[in-house]
Amino acid sequence: MAERVDSANTLRLPSWNRLDLNAGYATRFGSTPVHFNASVENLTDKDYWIGTFGDGFVMPGAPRTFRLSAKVSFW
Repeated sequence: MAERVDSANTLRLPSWNRLDLNAGYATRFGSTPVHFNASVENLTDKDYWIGTFGDGFVMPGAPRTFRLSAKVSFW
């Protein structure tokens, strides 16, 4: 479904789909639990608009984004 951009309803943002990828791995170092995570948001690097605000202003979506993290539980 398209989103209206202006109050006159003459401009519309097209609907969009974004492909994200996420992978995680849980392990232990000794007795300490550790969780590793890697993700890619907007895998296809597609241009899109995430929404509107005001009258005629639009917000672009983020380009392809890579994330790595590690979570360590000490207690």
